[in-house]
Amino acid sequence: MEEGRQKHYDSLKKTANIRKKMANLFKGKIFCADCGVTMYYSRHRYKYKNLGWVGKYRCGTYHRYHSEHRCTIHHIWQDTLESKVLDVIKAHVKIALDYEKLILSFQKSDKDKAIKKSLDDAIRIATQKLASIKRRRVKLYEDYVDGILDEAEYIYAKKSYEAECETQNVLLDELVTKKAAYQENMSPHNLWVKTMTKIRNTKKLTQEMVDATIERIYIHEGGSIEVVMKYQDIFEATQHYLEGGE
Repeated sequence: MEEGRQKHYDSLKKTANIRKKMANLFKGKIFCADCGVTMYYSRHRYKYKNLGWVGKYRCGTYHRYHSEHRCTIHHIWQDTLESKVLDVIKAHVKIALDYEKLILSFQKSDKDKAIKKSLDDAIRIATQKLASIKRRRVKLYEDYVDGILDEAEYIYAKKSYEAECETQNVLLDELVTKKAAYQENMSPHNLWVKTMTKIRNTKKLTQEMVDATIERIYIHEGGSIEVVMKYQDIFEATQHYLEGGE
């Protein structure tokens, strides 16, 4: 066992520089699209056609199990995946640069004013309704103290007002959150635009770039990929409004 352990350490020392150059940029972010398990990363040395060292991702269950739980071989070469992911990021950067200008233009439009007014009106109405419910609840207690309502009537009506008040509070919170999200999304400084413009001049895929932009990557059978970007929700909301959504 000691000899085997030493042999393993010696092998690691010999390939230390190679492993450093062949870093797994997608650790914790890459999954099999069918079984959902993390893809297994490995490095291989191919003397055939002088390919040298190459990295490869394979489905975790295919790599580990030999039973009915085993998935199919789903795999993709490291250089192929990095090239595809870089293309996706570049596409988002291009869209972000275009959207940055469109957002600035949109902020001066009647559409932007109409959406903001609609949100403000909804918040104002919800606030007024909540205040009205609270006033009626106070009046209810006064009627109970004055003997206009008996205890059973008071308790029944009080529960009804409390439920109505809770519903209105939830609605008001949702409207305030929606307004804040709209203002954030429809700003040329939103997190998606800021992240993409920050890497606009980067030509090579780096760990920092992956960490800043990629949430998850799914590998399908045959090597096609699905990339879930960070701030995808902001991008989709921005796209929705710029394309005329309410």
